[in-house]
Amino acid sequence: MAHELAQPLTAASNYMLGCASVIRQRIHGLEELLGFIEDAAAQTARASDIVLRMRTFVKTGRVDVRPECLVEMLDAVSARLSCLEDVEVVRSFDPGSTCVLADRIQIEMVLSNLLLNAAQAMWNSPVRKIEISSWTEGERVRIRVADTGPGIPVGVREHLFEPMVSTKVDGTGLGLAISQTIVDAHDGTLTIEPAEPGEGAVFVLALPRGPEFI
Repeated sequence: MAHELAQPLTAASNYMLGCASVIRQRIHGLEELLGFIEDAAAQTARASDIVLRMRTFVKTGRVDVRPECLVEMLDAVSARLSCLEDVEVVRSFDPGSTCVLADRIQIEMVLSNLLLNAAQAMWNSPVRKIEISSWTEGERVRIRVADTGPGIPVGVREHLFEPMVSTKVDGTGLGLAISQTIVDAHDGTLTIEPAEPGEGAVFVLALPRGPEFI
C-alpha cells in the first residue's frame, strides 16, 4: 500500500519540480509547464483514488468489478515502475485472454507488486528478464509472471502469502498478503509454482474472465 501511494506522489513531486524549473528559466515553455501541472494533478488524484478504494474495501470487503483490459493495466503499471527500465519484459497473450472482471485500481496494485518483486529479485542476476503470459481455462484468465532471479527458498515458499513474511532484507512482508486478500475478493487465486533453486520465481494470478473487447 505504501509503495502504491509512493509511486503517484513521487511522480507528482517530480512534475512539480519540472514546473519550478521551467518557471525559473523564464523561457518559452508554458505548454510544457501546463503538461507538468496536468500530470501532477493526475498522479495526486490517483493517490486519492487508491486511498478511497482501499478504505471501502477494508470496511466492506466488496470490490467494484467491471471488464478491464489486461494489456492496458500492464501498460499503466509498467509506466509507473522505474525499476523495469533495465529489465527485458516479454509478453505473450493467448487469444481471448486479455479481458478480466476486476477493480482496476486494486488489480493494478497486485500486478505492480508482482512486477516490483520480480525486478527487485533480479538485482544481481546476469539476465534480468520477466515473462508475462496469459491464457484461458474455462471462465478464468490465468496470468503467469516469471522472473530470472534466484527463486524463493522452499522453507519460505509455503508461508509467502502470510503477513510479515518476506525474502527482502528491508521488506515488510505485506505486499503479497494484501495482494492475496484483494484477489480472494475477486473470486480469484494467486499462487506460486514449484521451481528448483536458482530457476526464478513464477506466480500465477487467476481472475474471472470478462467479455473480450471488440
